[in-house]
Amino acid sequence: MTKPINTISKCNKYLRESYTVAMYVDFYKEMRVRAESPEEAAELAENRIRARQTSLYSSGYSLGDVEVLDVKETDQ
Repeated sequence: MTKPINTISKCNKYLRESYTVAMYVDFYKEMRVRAESPEEAAELAENRIRARQTSLYSSGYSLGDVEVLDVKETDQ
């Protein structure tokens, strides 16, 4: 059995202070893209991610660097 993760301070709530914590959070995403070349596929995938970041912003995230790790041709 795993130990539960502590997500709330054990201190009395009336004695707690507020803090803003800035952090980097990395995500991995695979996306299927139809394109003429691997270069175009990478460009289209990045453009699609950048165009659909409204939900990230509303959750408090800001999209930074997008690094393409690999582009592989797939069967439909």
